Amino acid sequence: MDRSKWEAEALNALFREWLREYSLLNPGLGLDGEECWTHLWFWDGFGHADPVKEATAQQMRLANNTTTLAAECAQDGRDYLAVLRQRAKELRMMRELEIPIAVNGNQVPEKDEEKKDDE
Repeated sequence: MDRSKWEAEALNALFREWLREYSLLNPGLGLDGEECWTHLWFWDGFGHADPVKEATAQQMRLANNTTTLAAECAQDGRDYLAVLRQRAKELRMMRELEIPIAVNGNQVPEKDEEKKDDE
């Protein structure tokens, strides 16, 4: 509740003023419409008392499409796009270093192995 109150009473007004000033300094950016003011506030998340139980529940919610990665990351105060970009970098590096990649405890076959199975 406190965070919603801070957003409504202070942060959104401050953001609108900042965006107004920014659009005055940069008139060619087209930031004068209300639709350009759409934004989200990311707050630090609260740790769960049982992280294994929460991780399992999160995995289930994602698997049965009752949530999104964006929503789950937002609960932890993280940006899902940053998480996906970082994970992509890590997976590329793991492939480059020939480190086995496991998903749900099962090793994911390399692309060459997948091609052999198709032939």
